[in-house]
Amino acid sequence: MWQAFDAERGQLKGEPRPIVERVSDAVFFSLVFGVSENGILAYHPAAARAGRQLAWFDRSGNKVGVMGEVGAYWNVRLPPDGRKLAFNVGEPNSEIYVAEPGRGQPMRLTFDPNTNSGVPVWSPDGNKVLFCRLRGGKAKAGIYEKASNGAGTDELLLAPDSSDVQVWPNDWSRDGHFILYSRGDDPGLRSLADLWVLPLTGERKPRLFLRNPPAVYDGHFSPDGRWVAYTSKESGRAEVYVAPFDSAQLMKTGNGASALAPSGKWQISTSGGQYPRWRRDGREIFFLAADNRVTAAEVEAKEASFQVGAVKPLFTALPQPSSEPFDVSADGKRFIIVSLVEGPVPPITLVVNWPAKIGH
Repeated sequence: MWQAFDAERGQLKGEPRPIVERVSDAVFFSLVFGVSENGILAYHPAAARAGRQLAWFDRSGNKVGVMGEVGAYWNVRLPPDGRKLAFNVGEPNSEIYVAEPGRGQPMRLTFDPNTNSGVPVWSPDGNKVLFCRLRGGKAKAGIYEKASNGAGTDELLLAPDSSDVQVWPNDWSRDGHFILYSRGDDPGLRSLADLWVLPLTGERKPRLFLRNPPAVYDGHFSPDGRWVAYTSKESGRAEVYVAPFDSAQLMKTGNGASALAPSGKWQISTSGGQYPRWRRDGREIFFLAADNRVTAAEVEAKEASFQVGAVKPLFTALPQPSSEPFDVSADGKRFIIVSLVEGPVPPITLVVNWPAKIGH
């Protein structure tokens, strides 16, 4: 679209009008068009929609299996026992499905076609799934809970405390007592976000866990519940860190933003990284590096300190950008990745002297 602009007054004039139609909306959180100062417009046409598949890989990067057909998949999450898989399907609005690999068709878990439901998180026993509803549709925005077998209705656990922010789940502690969630602008953009904790026992009031401007997100509890791996953009780019999680101290603090930040933190990635995941024994943290390499970091917790050992890239992935593009089996040997389907690169369309086309 184009619209005239009065540079002296700093105001738009007239009505917006189209320049070209059928521009791609599938380049997720990336630029789909660009303009030059000499009247050239470049854009991805709508035909440039990349396919996605749910693909399994081993530690060497060998594709060892796929789930379902090519489709509009987003966020993936395995339960603690690894026997099922929760994921999103659809765009621009998506619904959550639950699948058991090798056993029939996936089961649709949410039913609100006018609302974007996303970012599934499993309960420790695998009987429930958390998810968020974003703006749009008739359903109220917030974090919801539903039985993973599809029974019952959606239960709203936490609504945003302001109309200009959103909340989405990150993880559920193995003892079932705490939900780690993000509060910010959007689970896909994550340009502004804080990490919060929702206790599920006692006074169920949110506590602030981490606030490192501009954004901290992707929080995941260690298997023993004593640590949280997370992503922070405090250095100017996304990096993976670990901080202690003292549940007793957290519960002693006041509600809301008066909560105390954890003491101490350890940096895991050094050249960019996000989406941290723990191995079941807590001895490895996996993350996606800035160059899309799935990376494994050897770690060891010793009382109040945390040690980072060898950090090794395992293989290069081709993930679909989303808030949860991959997950890891409990033993750290298999990876499920929302993968872009490789194929011919679609052409970019150039429009020369587009101002003349609209009469300017």
